[in-house]
Amino acid sequence: MDSEIPQLHVFFFPFMAHGHMIPTVDMAKLFGTREAGFPEGCENVDSFTNSDKSKSLEMIIKFFKATTMLQEPLEQLLRECRPDCLVAYMVFPWATDSAAKFGIPMLVFHGTGFFSLCTTAYCLEMYEPHKQVSSESEPFVVPGHPGDIKLTRNQLPELMKSNDESDFTKMMKVSNEAELKSFGVVVNSFY
Repeated sequence: MDSEIPQLHVFFFPFMAHGHMIPTVDMAKLFGTREAGFPEGCENVDSFTNSDKSKSLEMIIKFFKATTMLQEPLEQLLRECRPDCLVAYMVFPWATDSAAKFGIPMLVFHGTGFFSLCTTAYCLEMYEPHKQVSSESEPFVVPGHPGDIKLTRNQLPELMKSNDESDFTKMMKVSNEAELKSFGVVVNSFY
């Protein structure tokens, strides 16, 4: 009788930016005993962001679109290695379908903490209380949270305050839809 416990084989697919790779590696370390590595010379978002916010956002959107070229190599890796699970960063909505193609459970990773995720991605987007106030500095209560958590529009990201549908908001909508098809969500958190 073989008493050896089979080891879980989990792949982590990080977003290529320092602020995102670090939490992904931290999460991978929680899943295993060895730190995940990245290929030498890996391009990342930090290499092209600058002080011009509009240009940076434009480049980030192009970068997100370019990541779809990783779908085929990821699928080849999934086909060859057959991991037990794939944990992919939330900006890779196509990874959910890729994992499903091979019957591999997919977890969506958010580098942000749980409180921030619930506040922005769910409570504010769903109820839009920031659109009910008359000024940028008027406080509003965040619905759906226990207690009276108050914010102002000044504290929100510019993209959240805009009513315009942009390439970025379209991309986030696709990511949210893919998240609903995944097996679950893991978040970066802290004590």
